Amino acid sequence: MWTNRPRFRALYFPTRFALVAILLTTVVRLVLLGTLTGMGEERLLSPDSRSYIDPALCMLETGRFGPGPANSEIAEVRRTPGYPAFIAVVFSATGNSVPAVAAAQVFGLAIVQWLAWCLGFRMGGRRAGNFAVVLTSLDINLTHYALLVLTETLFTLLLTLFAVYACRALRMRSPTRRLVSGVGLLLAAATFVRPITYPMIWPTAAFFAIVLARRGLGARRTAGLVLCMLAAFWLPVGGWQARNAAKTGYSGFSAISADSLLDFRAAGVLSIVEGISLDEARARLREEAGEYDPANPAQSVATARAIGSRIMLANPTAYARATANGIKRNLVDTGPEKALAQLGIESAGSPLRELAAISPTEYLRKWFVDHPLQFGMRAGNIAALLALYVGALWAVFSRSPVRARRHLLIAVCAYLLLVSAGPESYARFRVPCVPLLAALGAVAVYRLAATANSLIPPRGRPNP
Repeated sequence: MWTNRPRFRALYFPTRFALVAILLTTVVRLVLLGTLTGMGEERLLSPDSRSYIDPALCMLETGRFGPGPANSEIAEVRRTPGYPAFIAVVFSATGNSVPAVAAAQVFGLAIVQWLAWCLGFRMGGRRAGNFAVVLTSLDINLTHYALLVLTETLFTLLLTLFAVYACRALRMRSPTRRLVSGVGLLLAAATFVRPITYPMIWPTAAFFAIVLARRGLGARRTAGLVLCMLAAFWLPVGGWQARNAAKTGYSGFSAISADSLLDFRAAGVLSIVEGISLDEARARLREEAGEYDPANPAQSVATARAIGSRIMLANPTAYARATANGIKRNLVDTGPEKALAQLGIESAGSPLRELAAISPTEYLRKWFVDHPLQFGMRAGNIAALLALYVGALWAVFSRSPVRARRHLLIAVCAYLLLVSAGPESYARFRVPCVPLLAALGAVAVYRLAATANSLIPPRGRPNP
């Protein structure tokens, strides 16, 4: 049911269990960060990290948002300013320390776990909130990407906060204008970190309009609330597009979308059609489109989009196949290999695949004696993943009173997994969905356990 009680809050102080679990996992992550820093700061960097650090340094040294300090006169339109601004703030306080960025992300991840607790608590009570914290603690990819200078943790934090306040608004029969404006503003903030959520404002506004109209708010009140959400989103986002148009002639929000279209989606389709590797397909497309010209981004984006769209429209079957493969990898890739490689540990294989491939004695010796850490990492991650998908199924089919909130969370996750599906999809693209699915999974598992427990007769003699 919904409420308009003044004392209703979206955020709550966690239980002692949840607080201890969050603190313990944060300490473990900080220990891992210290270990990686001792092995070399390069272990905290990925191939994409430099494209965020250089604009951050440009902001610090010149006060402009450009590709780097050496060419600050060129306006940066491929990367959006959200994550570079975060790096710049940390750098200004710590003297350009890369480990400090990772440390800030570790503490940000602790806030994400708290927000997951709030979601689970509001939909299923304290035990569900506690289990949501457990699921986010078991997910290896949350920890792995918090220890890399990449957008995942900050984006996940803002997206989860957006989900918390959207669920708060949906719980109220008539949410306030300030609340729905906050929902739009938080989505805009997430979009400034990763432009993948740029189109998401329209289905979000439509969802709110349908839900509020069905509650009998009236067309005028519903339209006013939806317009507040749209205005809160488009004022900053549209302002950034106006800046891009004024400085470069490119009126889009981020030119990276054209690169993704050409280098990933179109290249994936071409690799299937021609039977060549993804790198070969990407090289051929880049040769045709030419390299990105930062001085003329509008022309570079138009050329990349034209070539990419032409290939995908000419091969719809291959495009559907590439997308389906990307969705499958997004869903089932568990991701420990990258975390192990970051720590300098050689992967021992997959205990799930070797379950029937080797003898029980050899299996027990290999995984419980020789590689217990890897077995624990993989087993915990798989268990958490199964719970997440149980929650997704419950969100779709259950008829509980929190249906609108469940449908919003599962729709956000489905959108993110779909738009990030491509030939190089892997567990990284599932990271922003984990807190939302953890809340749903926690509520689903808790309710299934409660239902099963109610079917078991109590011990002792029955009452006459």
